[in-house]
Amino acid sequence: GTIVIILGIFVTFSRIAWISALIAIIIFILFHVKHKNWSKIIVIGAILVVSGLTIFGLYRQTLKARVIDSSSTALTDRVFFDSLGLNLTFHYPILGVGVGNYVEALKDLYKLEPWQNQPAHNIFIFISAELGISGLILFILILLEIFLAPTEASGSFKHVSWDDLTFTLTILGIIFLAMSQMD
Repeated sequence: GTIVIILGIFVTFSRIAWISALIAIIIFILFHVKHKNWSKIIVIGAILVVSGLTIFGLYRQTLKARVIDSSSTALTDRVFFDSLGLNLTFHYPILGVGVGNYVEALKDLYKLEPWQNQPAHNIFIFISAELGISGLILFILILLEIFLAPTEASGSFKHVSWDDLTFTLTILGIIFLAMSQMD
């Protein structure tokens, strides 16, 4: 299943997803090295070898083009879409434009090309545009509740019982938040 997930991440052609997956794999390897779980490290290594050989075998040219392409269009487009989302937030600060109304609100406010009717590439900007500042505050409170829950029993992150599940969910949450700043 993990091989299929890694291949799925690759075929998204999202460089931020690739970087996030690589960081997650490195963190998991370090976690298992620290806990001397050598069998899990061997499994992760085998999965990486099979996935890597499959990607290089089937998608070598696509990978080369995606990695070498250094155009700044992706970055400038993200900044542009985020600025549109911030403008929507300023126009509708309290309750936003409503869930599912982002693109329609863009069409009402701006005369854009059809391909430019996209949501912001930052989850916090997107939420503030659709749900307003009140929705954004609620979202942040929910995130705090999720991330601070493991510390309630132990008193701090330092004293959390970092079993495989707690560690995995924490890393996934952090990666989700990091990726949601750009995708």
